Amino acid sequence: MTGKIIQRFGLGVALAILPVATALGFIGLAIYGSFVVLILLEATTRALQRGVTRPAREALFTVVGREDKYKAKAFVDTFIYRAGDVVGAQTEGALGRLGLAVGGLVSVVVPLALVWAALGLWMGRAQAARALTLTNGGPGGGNVGLEQPIEKSVSSSVPEVLSGVTQTQAKPWL
Repeated sequence: MTGKIIQRFGLGVALAILPVATALGFIGLAIYGSFVVLILLEATTRALQRGVTRPAREALFTVVGREDKYKAKAFVDTFIYRAGDVVGAQTEGALGRLGLAVGGLVSVVVPLALVWAALGLWMGRAQAARALTLTNGGPGGGNVGLEQPIEKSVSSSVPEVLSGVTQTQAKPWL
């Protein structure tokens, strides 16, 4: 499903789906405030995270070298995710102490989710531009900054992101 989303709408849209769904879910939670809405929000978030966002995030790494890829992935997976967990827990606790509960949480989550979605769209465009530069030979020709060609097995999204590139422009390893 993620490959089809990336092919039709682009990598940025695939990265922006989860934050938009999160914002809508928190708005729904603020309006209805039921346990059922909370369960639906959590289930939807987990499904989108594992089914769309994680594969789309992996596709971002198809245009960087192996060393950069593993350094960045380690940093994101350890520091960024854990820092986000801490900030989220602290924000929820602070809003609870101020008596703002769900309404206050929505006022924080929705703007952050919109910034997150904008970042996803920007990263998708940046990845597509870098992939196009690499495909067209780049400033140094060939696989600029890559230790090996972009692996098709990492994600099926590379050809989909480059769908606008004519077959004569594409490298044979794509």
